[in-house]
Amino acid sequence: MSRVLTGVPRLGLDERRPLTPISTLTAVLRSLGLQISYDQLMFLGGGAFRISWSSQWTSEAAFACGEDIIANAARSQGCTATSQFPASLEETWKMITASIEAGTPPLTSGALSRSDWAVIVGYEDSPRRLLLRDLPTQSVEPVAKTFEEWRGWTYAGGGKFPLITLKRVGKVMDDIQATAEALDRAVRFNREVEFTMRGGDGSEMQFYSGARAYQEFARSAATIAVGANGEALAARLALMNLTIKTIIDARKSAIENLEVVKRRGSRQTYDMTVAVDRYASEVAVLEQALMIGGSSVIADAITVAGEEDNKAVAALWRVLKKLD
Repeated sequence: MSRVLTGVPRLGLDERRPLTPISTLTAVLRSLGLQISYDQLMFLGGGAFRISWSSQWTSEAAFACGEDIIANAARSQGCTATSQFPASLEETWKMITASIEAGTPPLTSGALSRSDWAVIVGYEDSPRRLLLRDLPTQSVEPVAKTFEEWRGWTYAGGGKFPLITLKRVGKVMDDIQATAEALDRAVRFNREVEFTMRGGDGSEMQFYSGARAYQEFARSAATIAVGANGEALAARLALMNLTIKTIIDARKSAIENLEVVKRRGSRQTYDMTVAVDRYASEVAVLEQALMIGGSSVIADAITVAGEEDNKAVAALWRVLKKLD
């Protein structure tokens, strides 16, 4: 027995910046008939405003968040997105096949590689295999993977058999409410100092957030070589660059959607423009730093980026207050 859902688009083909798990959610929601973009889901779920950092150079810092961005984004489209870590292979198989048979592909991470997210678009029963679409593999046909243990993460934490199953439960959220919730997250994420996530081994990981994250990230970048040699230093450089790229990706989504809100005739045009300009400045500073390179250059850029982010959020807070 086998089943393949043919309506799931290939990931990232029509997106400028397919760097996050939101790309997989975009593909699934489109397969359900919802005309939604990556940038919109980043904005509505809060991914456009997040930043995290760990002075221990924890690799999860590039994506960690104190809220479930996927669940937030899905809810804006009238869906639930439930993170689960089934207790066994057999339970995992039942959950996957039930979701596929219901016509809704589950999301997962780590099935093909440690960091990659994928959509499970089908299965084969004998022998048991999963059929997946992921970001790195852009073949027309899904990638087949032997059904065996894998580890990954969701915003609920990390562990074996991470699955996010979706269910349509209501209507797409009203634009005014969805925008207000997105701006509220922008303010809260900026003011949040730290949060905790569960790691793949069940341990708790602490992350800095918001303005504090920029400060700690800049300090780490300036002292990147301390206590690190060879492979460790290379790993730190890679994580630093990836984290900066995710911030750039996020703020570009913020800019894109704030411009959309302005075009709808918002009465807070001035403050929206201020926020867009500050985010654009933040992106420009970080992009230039990546081109130039060097720990001191990047550390200074992160500091400036944090200052610009604070100004953008201050403007969004003023918008939010007028919406109340």
